[in-house]
Amino acid sequence: MDFEIITKAEDFWSLKEDWNQLNRYSEYPNLFLTHEWVWTWWQAFARPEDLWILAARDDGCLTGIIPFMKKRIRRHGLPLETIQFLANAHSNETGFISPEMNARFFNHLIDFLSKNRSAWDIMNLSLLSDKGPLTQFLASSGGRNTFYWGIKPGVVSPVLQTGATFETYLQSLSKKSRYNVRKKRRAIEKLPGFKIRHFCGTAGAGDFLKAVHKIEKKSWKYSAGNSLISRPNVWTFYKSIVAVAAQKKWFQGFVLYLNDKPAAFELAFAFEEELFSQKISYAAEWAKYSPGFVLKTDVVRWACENGFKTNHLLGNEEPWKFHLGGSVNPHVYVLAYKPGIHRKLLAKWEFEWIHQLGRLKRIIKKRITSRQKAGGQR
Repeated sequence: MDFEIITKAEDFWSLKEDWNQLNRYSEYPNLFLTHEWVWTWWQAFARPEDLWILAARDDGCLTGIIPFMKKRIRRHGLPLETIQFLANAHSNETGFISPEMNARFFNHLIDFLSKNRSAWDIMNLSLLSDKGPLTQFLASSGGRNTFYWGIKPGVVSPVLQTGATFETYLQSLSKKSRYNVRKKRRAIEKLPGFKIRHFCGTAGAGDFLKAVHKIEKKSWKYSAGNSLISRPNVWTFYKSIVAVAAQKKWFQGFVLYLNDKPAAFELAFAFEEELFSQKISYAAEWAKYSPGFVLKTDVVRWACENGFKTNHLLGNEEPWKFHLGGSVNPHVYVLAYKPGIHRKLLAKWEFEWIHQLGRLKRIIKKRITSRQKAGGQR
């Protein structure tokens, strides 16, 4: 198996058909690993010179793609050439694209990275499924001790099993959660101008994005500086990915209106019989009526009625998401430092010493608290 490094935009683009075919025939086809998604992300968030995609070939045939990028960053105060995925928090899950994701593939990859170790210092691979092929390989082989490897916990995303009907789904919730869903719905339905509208296809994308912009400008996220419209590159990405997804028939947008004005939205993508809820937000003035939560439960109803098996709630681990039941999809990030004394020390700090320091701080805090309590009882 040989690996080719792709650093030019035209070569990246030319892989589109083969790229998507490999993703389609992978064990778990991934929306966030489609060529359309990764290309759109790269145009919004990275620089042309960051490309470092690896194309794996067996006897000349393309058998795998690794959507890497390479950039110089500072980590613990040191400038390091870093290999990472063409992804960030807006991609939600990433990984390797190949139907043949096995020990042979990863052994060849390690050999290639070892031969090219002058090009990088650290691999920082985030947003990997904790049951993905790389984590399983590392658990069984330890990466052959070629590099300093470590695995850290990442975001945990709730996954709702939508069931045959919405009532079936509701019955899977606790009695308290069912009551909460119905209570919030009844309260908001009484407000003037209440309605929920579904957008899809290229015809609906423009109107949906206009509603999103209005809602985000009135959201608490906008005040905090982390809404979809707070940073130009983030808003550019979402406008672009919605346009692409509308053409691919992935795009599903939902808006809740109050007083005939947009009050909450959900941006979702339909892919391989699963619904991925990418972003949910609401206007802060309606917060006491939980418009985002009400809209989310209505989207679950829609998902049940339209035959989706699961609904992934993506993004940050917000407590309200876990009140909607279901299971969880834990993610990890894998770090690998290449050999070298200062990188070995960094790896020791990252994987061992920082945890030992944390335990020591907790022990000291516990003892101080115990002594204060003992002193107060005298």
